[in-house]
Amino acid sequence: MSLSLLGLALALAGCAPDTETGRTTTGSVVPFASVRSVVTRIVDGDTLHVSDLDERVRLIGIDTPEVDGDTECYGNEATDHLAGLVQPGTEVEIRFDVEKFDRYGRYLGYVYRLSDDLFVNERMLSDGYAQIATFPPNVMHVDDFNRAQTDAREAGRGPWAVCDG
Repeated sequence: MSLSLLGLALALAGCAPDTETGRTTTGSVVPFASVRSVVTRIVDGDTLHVSDLDERVRLIGIDTPEVDGDTECYGNEATDHLAGLVQPGTEVEIRFDVEKFDRYGRYLGYVYRLSDDLFVNERMLSDGYAQIATFPPNVMHVDDFNRAQTDAREAGRGPWAVCDG
């Protein structure tokens, strides 16, 4: 959905977009709105940049170890794994849930690789490189995420196999 169409959808839903930032006055969007774009940079295991949005995109529903400052156990591996799934140049679709931005101004999105419709957020969990981080009202895929994390943990994939705590 283009940004102008997104603005129209927000207006029809009763949300007033801020014309300077594009954010709504409530910080939310119509569920299932999306933007197609190209990955330009991987920040860490749960954050990336895309060409058509002016802010970072934080993957909804997951959390990975930090690599900024003191790198946490499995942080570099999680970052590398996300880069392997959606390396720069990869076409993706960012789908939004109830809230479009987090408190840091980052977009919140479910990321899908367009070449094969791979659901990146869920794959990070099922491959063991992320843990669930649920923040209502953005809970559209929480059941799928719980299953993916349980499968990874039971199979010994991810930080549970190598990190203390």
